[in-house]
Amino acid sequence: MLERAVNDGAPFEGERGQVTLDSIGDAVMSTDVTGKITYLNPAAERMTGWSRELAAGRAVEDVYRIIEGTTREALHSPTALAIQEERTVVLTPNCVLIRRAFTATAHPACANNPAANLRRPIESRRKPDCRPPTRVGPAG
Repeated sequence: MLERAVNDGAPFEGERGQVTLDSIGDAVMSTDVTGKITYLNPAAERMTGWSRELAAGRAVEDVYRIIEGTTREALHSPTALAIQEERTVVLTPNCVLIRRAFTATAHPACANNPAANLRRPIESRRKPDCRPPTRVGPAG
């Protein structure tokens, strides 16, 4: 029995591995050696606000953005540091994940405005607003 399990390949290869990772309640994110996202499970999609398809190929820093909870200062990506230094990296205490809150609009009323393809707050999907998005500066 053990020999068969060994010969069947690694437990997270193929469809069985995909089903296992997709069913885990904790967020699971994978990157390649350059720090580009290769996989997000459904829990990671919910936590980050990124779909697996949109996140694929993006830098981990774009998808998994964390800040210090008190000072609100951006923190370096623990994933990038782990890849760079080839070691386990622990999250900074009191860090906060910044969830993606923007999406590309696809409302038909905006079809004639090229700026409508820019990212807009999710709330703007409720009613079309074809004006170009305004830049918001840091809170202060």
